[in-house]
Amino acid sequence: MKKEKKLKKRKSSNTEENSPSHNHLHANVHTLLLASLANLRTNFSARTLLTKCINNLHNQSLNPSKTLTLINNNLFLSLIPPLLRTTKSIPPIAERTAEIIGAISLQSFECNEKIASDNEILKALLDALVSSNKKVSMAACNAVLDLSTTSLAREKLCDINAVMKLM
Repeated sequence: MKKEKKLKKRKSSNTEENSPSHNHLHANVHTLLLASLANLRTNFSARTLLTKCINNLHNQSLNPSKTLTLINNNLFLSLIPPLLRTTKSIPPIAERTAEIIGAISLQSFECNEKIASDNEILKALLDALVSSNKKVSMAACNAVLDLSTTSLAREKLCDINAVMKLM
């Protein structure tokens, strides 16, 4: 009896994850993230919304089953550099974004290489390394270390002179 309940629960949660409403919600997070970034300077509530969206994405990045969906979303990947560049205006956003990069890059080689092959992400990550905010620079350093687990990422980091910034 208990096994049947667990099986039903698993099936329903898998169905929910693949349902159109779940995909719609997932797309909405990215849309909200983009809108929040665009209105960050003029609208204070955009900061709150941005923080909530980043926290949502951080939780997704810790779940291996959702990581591939997250990393295959080109909108999310294109938003990483501007999110990392919020270091001066909203350090917790840049910090959390660096943590997301680290978490995703450790999930699989495919995820790691997808991030490592994007020069804009790597450059923004290196810019965050030299942040005056210690938490941001520490999160960026950890993300660089996490990315460095693959040879492709190490090669790409060398190509953009990451070693000089790390020193």
